[in-house]
Amino acid sequence: MSLLLVALVAWMAGAAATVFFIVCALWGKSLLEVVNYMEHYGIVRVPDTPVQPRHSWNTTKRISSWSTFNLTRHSHHHAQGEVPYHELRPFPDAPEMIGGYLTTVLVVLFPPLWHKLMDPKVLEWDREYATEEELKLAAEDSLKSGRDLLVRAYSGEEAVAS
Repeated sequence: MSLLLVALVAWMAGAAATVFFIVCALWGKSLLEVVNYMEHYGIVRVPDTPVQPRHSWNTTKRISSWSTFNLTRHSHHHAQGEVPYHELRPFPDAPEMIGGYLTTVLVVLFPPLWHKLMDPKVLEWDREYATEEELKLAAEDSLKSGRDLLVRAYSGEEAVAS
């Protein structure tokens, strides 16, 4: 389908427009993936359990909310996926990301800074939001990732990287 769309642009508008179209499409897809990454970074959920507001990072920054058409109310979207974007509300008890979306998108592009700022938030999520089963999954995922600075505790025992 994508190739058909590119071919249609090439046929209708020529080579320069096609290159512009491809660059815009790649930029849009990259931004979508960056936002998806930052909205769910470090949060786990037991498979086949309902998605809840605590399963995504939220922000209550007004400028981000206005400029992204309430994308910042991601936790409400997780609670009620059928609610139109203009009716999404902030969930005050949902986990909060490090800043607004616009700032966070920039920070995520610098992995050392991202991990320095977000790893404490992930550990806070473990303490305040995770179930016992989610803590076990989080610990297993941390060990698999090889990021031993993000070792997570569960069942009173600390997971240790081998």
